[in-house]
Amino acid sequence: LKLAASELETSQRERVVDSAMNTWHVQVDYAWSVAPLTALLLAMPTMREVAQGELLWMRPVQIGPRELGLRLRDFKLSEQNLREGRWWTLVSHVLLHEDFDHVGNNVQGLLLNGFEAFGDLGPAGLYGIFFSSAVAAAINSWGRAHQLQAQIEGSIPRAPASLGPLVVPEAARSLWDSFRSTAARHTAPIVHERLECYGASGGVCGLMGYSLGSVLLRAWKALRGGAPAREPEVARARPVEGVQLLSSLLTLAQSGRFLAAEWRSAGGAEGLTGVDHSGHLTGFAAGFAVALVVHLPRLLGLSSGFGGGAWRWPKPLVERRRAEGDDDGGAGRSWSSSGRRYINARGEIVDR
Repeated sequence: LKLAASELETSQRERVVDSAMNTWHVQVDYAWSVAPLTALLLAMPTMREVAQGELLWMRPVQIGPRELGLRLRDFKLSEQNLREGRWWTLVSHVLLHEDFDHVGNNVQGLLLNGFEAFGDLGPAGLYGIFFSSAVAAAINSWGRAHQLQAQIEGSIPRAPASLGPLVVPEAARSLWDSFRSTAARHTAPIVHERLECYGASGGVCGLMGYSLGSVLLRAWKALRGGAPAREPEVARARPVEGVQLLSSLLTLAQSGRFLAAEWRSAGGAEGLTGVDHSGHLTGFAAGFAVALVVHLPRLLGLSSGFGGGAWRWPKPLVERRRAEGDDDGGAGRSWSSSGRRYINARGEIVDR
């Protein structure tokens, strides 16, 4: 019994060390993987630099501000560009930003929200979700038109209930509201035809949506009290449950606040904001949908899912030892330090 207890304690300690090493490797790999996209966004002049014809912050850029100003039509997203066959603007608009605050916020959002996608699907999944969400946001022309109409109507003041001591009749207020609605309905298509969109917010919102989907599905798995057959190994790369719980709560709070604010603004509550809130919501929904596709089949027991394991390179020492000498793929095993015994899937200590 003493030997079994010692072996169990050693095995548990090795699992904690293995998890910590895996966490470090995943974080380093994530930093290296997201660096090219971050550099790509920072290496494009902002619209403010284009307007002034020079770089306000000296850095290597792919194209000079003056040259970019002559080729903006090849980068910006607009209805006219799509009609004229500039389909690549569905992606190229991601590279343009208004100013340093704009690009800085998107880079920050990318770094904070991309880890879940990277941990589950690797670099290809991270970039895939980012660009596919950006394209989904770009093609939602109906959403932008609906938002524009709602914002134009919301920017026209409502009729007051009273003017000093005089009460405004209900019929007069209804007539004014009808005018607001009619004016917005006829003005929105004209403005929408000339609307130009740019920025990486749609892709960043897609990563945020994926993170929220992953958190909610992990919570669902915990409430059900079961564990999927092949859980993404990034979950095992978080050795401290309290930190994981805090991270999940912060993700939920951030996403809930974001969705409420974007929905309110898209509905015209803030008037004309100059921001594509419908694109943000569309990108968010696209990322959330990818999380469902990746995780839900596994949780329902229908298949092993699409994100069978986290991106890990190189493998930690203990994980490499597990892979060596396994006769059943290492399922449910945890090797002890002595190598004489292991813990099987039922928690029993058995001889090799």
